[in-house]
Amino acid sequence: MGNILAPFSISGDPLNSSPDSGEALAALMQCTGDAIFLLDGSTANLLCGNEAFCSLLGYKQADIAHLSLLDLVDDDAVSVRQNLQNVLSNGSIHFVHRVYRRRDQSRVDVEVTATVVPSADGDLVGVVARDITGRKIAEREQHRLREAVTNAAAEWRHTFDAIPSPIFLLDRDMRIHRLNRAGAELLERSISDSLQSVLPSDSFWNAVTVAVREAFTNASALCTAVSEELRQWQLNITPSGNERAVVVLNDITALHTLQESLRKSEIMSAMGALVAGVAHEVRNPIFTISALLETYELSFRFTDEQRPYIQHLRVELERLNRLMQDLLVYGKAGTTTRSHCDLVQLVNIAMDLNSGLAKKRAVTMTFDTPPRVETSGDSTALTEAFRNVIENALHHTSAAGSIDVGLKQECGDAVFCVRDRGDGFSEEALQHAVEPFFSRRCGGTGLGLAIAQRVALEHGGKIKLENHPQSGAVVHISLPIEACR
Repeated sequence: MGNILAPFSISGDPLNSSPDSGEALAALMQCTGDAIFLLDGSTANLLCGNEAFCSLLGYKQADIAHLSLLDLVDDDAVSVRQNLQNVLSNGSIHFVHRVYRRRDQSRVDVEVTATVVPSADGDLVGVVARDITGRKIAEREQHRLREAVTNAAAEWRHTFDAIPSPIFLLDRDMRIHRLNRAGAELLERSISDSLQSVLPSDSFWNAVTVAVREAFTNASALCTAVSEELRQWQLNITPSGNERAVVVLNDITALHTLQESLRKSEIMSAMGALVAGVAHEVRNPIFTISALLETYELSFRFTDEQRPYIQHLRVELERLNRLMQDLLVYGKAGTTTRSHCDLVQLVNIAMDLNSGLAKKRAVTMTFDTPPRVETSGDSTALTEAFRNVIENALHHTSAAGSIDVGLKQECGDAVFCVRDRGDGFSEEALQHAVEPFFSRRCGGTGLGLAIAQRVALEHGGKIKLENHPQSGAVVHISLPIEACR
């Protein structure tokens, strides 16, 4: 804004000055659309103003002689006088932004230039006020929009980072242009270090790269699965029109495990029903053969030479009968009868049932009897599970050895465990020992631990196999007490 008052020098009262100066001032004040007013530099009182001034602030010409600069600005008197003194000292001052009060007390944004106007009666101050309300409104709107965009970007970033699935924006060279926090964690890098880098070249990321390139080639979305050690991932790849592709990785390990578990459960259930039916049919011939053997022995009085064969036949019949019994137990439907169970008592019963085998193999069983551990469940099924685990340990402990039987409460679970002194589980056994018909010993049915697992699952528990750090194998059966009440 130029100093439009600078060329004029006014002597005396500007409203009663010489005709030439008065006409010049009047012409000056009317030649612009900006508000112009004169005020006394010493008192800050207004002397005159043009029509644009009256229109801008809502005053009449008759009101001007009664106004002071203090009536127009929001500043206090000290600030106003200090500003006037600066004008008088410097000759002029330009204020980029000031706020003036209108007669109705509303506010208007103005850009102000104040200039000293010499006069015979003392220095006057001429003020040109340009209305910039529209510009300020636009600036405030721009500022608001910038803040809105900044906040929206921050919210988008927070939302993007809050997504638990790794997300990448890749180009055809597998260069990363965007990624979220989960993606950076999967890469084991920071977000800043990941940007503009390319995907790693190990087997997992190579599989991702192959899938992304296939999506680019076909120019269509692609959904596929890749594996990473112990985790399973589902890839959703969507190419865009700017030679980029959005890649979302969903961790489906839990779903994969659940599906695999369900598949195994369905297979085991079907197998259980099958073997139970077969076992039921086979038990009748076994019973008939056993009865005939007894009848023959009473009728024909076997010789000493024949007796070893008869005894061997009885042993095999007993083993076959036990196998059929195990098959029937394994094929039995889920637990239906629940009652109060003293687990200490059930473990003691299971040990008594194995006392004959322990004596035969000269293996010592130790049970550090704990305080009372109670729950609800099928006492017969639980006893059978405990008996099978103890029997399995007795078979894998060498003569004159020992097994340790334990029972305790831990984190709301009743935990039954048995440790033997054998060679421990092989890697294959750790993976398959609870599957039916898997056995490491000659003559084993491979159903003992499978039955124990089924009982544990029916009670909402689980079975765990591991090797002891010193020697031997350890089998744990955990039963959630709260869930069984």
